[in-house]
Amino acid sequence: MELTVGSEEQELARLAASTDAQGVVRFELASLPKGAWNLMAVARSGAVELARAEAVVIAGQRSVERRRLGPDKEIAAAIAQISGGRVHDWSEQAIAALPFDDTARGERVEAVRKYPLWNHPTWLLAWLLPGLVAIALRRRWELA
Repeated sequence: MELTVGSEEQELARLAASTDAQGVVRFELASLPKGAWNLMAVARSGAVELARAEAVVIAGQRSVERRRLGPDKEIAAAIAQISGGRVHDWSEQAIAALPFDDTARGERVEAVRKYPLWNHPTWLLAWLLPGLVAIALRRRWELA
């Protein structure tokens, strides 16, 4: 396979493909100058063209949002130093893989015991008792 990078005015590069152990074809393009570029990959067997794929890429300077993506590492390092903690970079490590120390946790909402009030017969009786007493008293004195 071969990748041709160019525009209407000029051809910038021709790259040969490399494959990994699974046979996935990869092209490595170090950098592109600013502008719109046409990418055309062609698969050949000898002189016969087997497949062709085309794409358009727009290269340019990253926007402010892309440059400022992620936390400010200097501020995070200062906070970690003051608090005695560590800085974990989410771009290098998954949040689920962070080592949490359960013994160092303070009082948290998750640590509060929760009692289901309506799952106990005493609470059900306490809820129904005023109504049952009212019914019994009305029948006793024929108030119903």
